[in-house]
Parts: sequence; C-alpha cells; structure tokens
Amino acid sequence: MMTFEASNVTLSIDNIKILNNVSFNIPTYQFTSIMGPNGSGKSSILKILIGELLPINGTVTSIPNNLIAYIPQTLSDPPFLLVSEIINLGMRLRKISKKNKLAIAHGISKECGIELLLDRKFESLSGGEKQRVWLSFCLAQDKEIILLDEPLSSIDHHSREDFHKTLQKISRKSKTLLLVTHDNDLSVKYSDKIIYMRNGSIEFDGSSSDFKKYHTKE
Repeated sequence: MMTFEASNVTLSIDNIKILNNVSFNIPTYQFTSIMGPNGSGKSSILKILIGELLPINGTVTSIPNNLIAYIPQTLSDPPFLLVSEIINLGMRLRKISKKNKLAIAHGISKECGIELLLDRKFESLSGGEKQRVWLSFCLAQDKEIILLDEPLSSIDHHSREDFHKTLQKISRKSKTLLLVTHDNDLSVKYSDKIIYMRNGSIEFDGSSSDFKKYHTKE
C-alpha cells in the first residue's frame, strides 16, 4: 500500500516558479481532487508524482510506475481500434488467460457504463464516452493508483457528473484516485479530499466537507 507524500516542493521551469514550497499527501484508497485556476500548478503536481518533472527543492515519495495508471490532458484517438481492443491493450502485460480477459473486460466496461460500446470504433464515440474508455483502459491494467489530468474539460455537465459518480464508486473498491480538475462543484460533491491551489501554492488541503466551509468564508 503506497501513499503519495510531498514535502516543501519547489518547481521552476525556464526560470519561472511553478510550485512554491508545497507539501501534501494523497490518502490511499480515496478520491482526491486538485483544483484551482489555470496556471496554479495543478498538472505540475501530477507530472512530479510520475517523475516527468523534477523539483529543484523538496522531497516526493518515489512510487514505482507499475503501481500507477495515468491519463494525461490530451490523448490522440487511436485509429481503427474498437473499444474492446483498447481495454484489452490495458491487460497486455497481465498473465491471464484469454477467457479471463474477456470476463474482466466485460466487468470493467459495465462498471464504467460502456458495455454497449465494446464493438464501436473509438473514434466514433462522444467525448464523454472516450473518457470512460480511457478509464476502462486504466482499470484493465489493475494498478493501485489512477491519475487523471483534466479529463472532462470539454464534456457536458451531465456526462461530467456521471463520470464523477463512477470515479467515486471505483475509489471505494481499493483504488487511489487523483483528479486534476476545474470542475469545483462536482469534485467537492464526490471527492473525499480537496487540494486547492493558487499561484503555485496550496491554499486548502482537507476534506470536501471542510472545503465547503472554507469556500463559503473565502
């Protein structure tokens, strides 16, 4: 069981300070949202956690890549692939039989609400459906930690709320979820923990219920 922890982390890119002495932890088997305006440093935290960016100061828990599934902000549509094929790609490194893979793929697709889309080409799907397929791809890898970087920015409100509900259910099944998002209201409604950032600093770090009180006072 791994826990994300960062202490006094400072990050600069091209002499521009992106993160300023931030410290936080991500609780295991919970749904945590990192919120804040554009340029606040939200996505940089994820990139530090996966090792894509290196801070100039501070310490960060080193988490093996085999424990992390990651959905970046932008992903190109895989051409010609069916939804079922993308889910199966997520299982390519797992040593399980073809029969079990079929059962796992069906279960994951049902959990993510895309069981009727398995024979559709990925490129024909709506934005919300595509994000559910990518989430299914992550679940197929059977990794403990899932990181999502603003996956819902161009999706309608109803689809975003359904996606948040799905994430909440998944986190209840022994998964650690970390979502970077602009969707403050839905994240507060469905997340266990909120980290709110502004100008490279953390202004709030606590439970969703406490954030509601903080936001009211702000």
